[in-house]
Amino acid sequence: RKIYDALRAYKDARSAIVLAIFVSMIIQMGGILVFTQIARALSTQSVPFPVIASIYPVGALITAVPLSPGGLGVGHLGFEKLFALAGLSGGANVFNVYCLAQLALSLLGSIAYIMTKRLPNPQQAEPI
Repeated sequence: RKIYDALRAYKDARSAIVLAIFVSMIIQMGGILVFTQIARALSTQSVPFPVIASIYPVGALITAVPLSPGGLGVGHLGFEKLFALAGLSGGANVFNVYCLAQLALSLLGSIAYIMTKRLPNPQQAEPI
């Protein structure tokens, strides 16, 4: 019932849904491009973009298996096997660097968090 009510709330906000899908597609394409660049930087082999564009979504689904935090271990094995299926090597190494890049980008959010914690709370301000 809660899911139905939540979806009903967006009944008249089709533009918001389309925008959300568009932003999601841009973010996913960015992830694929970053993953491709990391794979090319770490590999001595030719790494075609269409191959990585096929490997990345499947590998991302594999990391969603809730066996370990962040898909570590499971993701390493998954990407290693997917790279091997494509005739490439070093899938686990690429996943390592990709995880570190995601971690570094995510840590940037801590800057915003720290900055907002320093701002005074308007509800706690003294009356003038």
